[in-house]
Amino acid sequence: MVLRVPEGRSPSTNLLGHVEFSDVHFSYPSRPEVAIFSGLDLVVPSGSVTAVVGSSGSGKSTLTALLMRFYDPTSGTVKVGGTNVCEFSPYWLRTHMSIVHQVQALFTSPILRKGRCSLFAASLMLLLNTFVCQITSLFICFLGN
Repeated sequence: MVLRVPEGRSPSTNLLGHVEFSDVHFSYPSRPEVAIFSGLDLVVPSGSVTAVVGSSGSGKSTLTALLMRFYDPTSGTVKVGGTNVCEFSPYWLRTHMSIVHQVQALFTSPILRKGRCSLFAASLMLLLNTFVCQITSLFICFLGN
């Protein structure tokens, strides 16, 4: 089997600007009858820290998949700095973005004891330190079962 990677341009500059989802409609190819997004509109201002929170299956990971072009929307646009991400080479786009996913089963004891875990340390280094320090109760809660 040969997978075809969509083509696109590879700009000589870094990605800058706000992220915008405009009237995005999307269903996964394996389940086209199930709409994940129907007219999603979302703007994330440049330089902001944004948390996407929702129940399982609500589309949190799908936002990332669309932003990084693992999938393209059925209709609507996903833009970074005013440019539709479909214009960028997926390879170029993914080498200029980073994500840290949640892993629910990672911790079975208080986070304070797992503070040396590399995923948690990476999260802190990604501008979450200030936010986490303001919410000290996070360090005494349990994650997972």
